[in-house]
Amino acid sequence: VGTTAETVAAGDDSRITGALQKENNLSDLSDTSEALKALGLNSDGTAYKTIVDAIFYVGIIISGEKSPAECFPWQTWTDLSETFADRMVRIGSQYGVTGGSNKVKLDADNLPPHWHRSGDRSPGATWDPNTTHGTDNQKSGPLALTEGTYIDAAGQRDTANKEVDVTNEFVSLGMWKRTG
Repeated sequence: VGTTAETVAAGDDSRITGALQKENNLSDLSDTSEALKALGLNSDGTAYKTIVDAIFYVGIIISGEKSPAECFPWQTWTDLSETFADRMVRIGSQYGVTGGSNKVKLDADNLPPHWHRSGDRSPGATWDPNTTHGTDNQKSGPLALTEGTYIDAAGQRDTANKEVDVTNEFVSLGMWKRTG
């Protein structure tokens, strides 16, 4: 026994006939599929399934157009396209946590302090909130001009408070979760 050429340990002992030689990588067999089957490495074999199951374990999520069950029919996979329809998928360490919104409403509190030209929607010089303003009822000092939504006596609103779409740019992917 040793690693010298032409020895059993080297795997190329020419004295042994009718046996597999390692350098031939099973090509010295007349039917390699039968050899793989005998080793459990064909697509129905136990060894093959064990290897695939170790890579694609229960709970793993992968992307792809087709269900992985088409390639691995002994496994069950759930299509997550309905679960995550119209949602962004965030990569993180807390599995299954959801949050956020695609639309938001901005209130007066979300706007920076600002003022408008004098009068009710009329042109003119910029309103200075630190000066005296008004007509018969004079008032001095800063005004909180972004508080609330203005509604006049006729019920007309100054703003419609429409939602702003904040959907991120995205790429759609098919997502599959192994369930069994």
